[in-house]
Amino acid sequence: MKLPVNLLLVEDNPDHAALVITELKKHPALYEIETTTSGKECLKRVLGKKFDTVLLDYSLPQMNGLQIIDKMNENGCETPVILMIEEGVEEIAMEAMKKGVYDHVIKTVGYLNNLSVIISIAIEKRKMAKEKQKLEVELKKLSITDDLSGLFNRRHFYDKLEEEMVRAKRQKLPLSLLLLDIDGFKAYNDQYGHLKGDELITGIGRIITRHIREKVDSGFRYGGDEFTATL
Repeated sequence: MKLPVNLLLVEDNPDHAALVITELKKHPALYEIETTTSGKECLKRVLGKKFDTVLLDYSLPQMNGLQIIDKMNENGCETPVILMIEEGVEEIAMEAMKKGVYDHVIKTVGYLNNLSVIISIAIEKRKMAKEKQKLEVELKKLSITDDLSGLFNRRHFYDKLEEEMVRAKRQKLPLSLLLLDIDGFKAYNDQYGHLKGDELITGIGRIITRHIREKVDSGFRYGGDEFTATL
């Protein structure tokens, strides 16, 4: 079952708002449409609820579309915005695109016919952007993580240590560095095999993770059977 599109329509002209709603209701896509006539109310809505997209008229009283977009950006709102502008003011659309608007429509004869398609494309672009962000985060995590222990790797250790030293100096707080290794690890590996050695590394990683403070301390596999933690 296809989920409905949660859309916020920001339009102070009731006739235009009615035309938009009527047109969108014709399409197979299910729309759950909320409306408002002011920029202030628009900001309150988008910052308090998740919408799939915002259909925003540029010409609004007290606060125009670009000013609303600026406020959304200042508050970290990532909801896709489609700006509706009058014919002959395309420079506004260019400025809006620079501010991160996903698309725009010009209010000319028949402009409503393609509105549902434009909304769908904007939502899909946002979905792809989120997937890209997620992939980038995962790739970064992989690049700084030791796959056996689950701890940070040696390369990240030096970056994190420098960061922690700067922080400790700035806040005038002590910084502790714990160094440890596994006694007799080579002999253990030779006797029981590398798979058992890998299991031991994994177990040590879990122990370190369990005994350091989450989001405060950091644990690292420095190399081989050597581990370290910043506390």
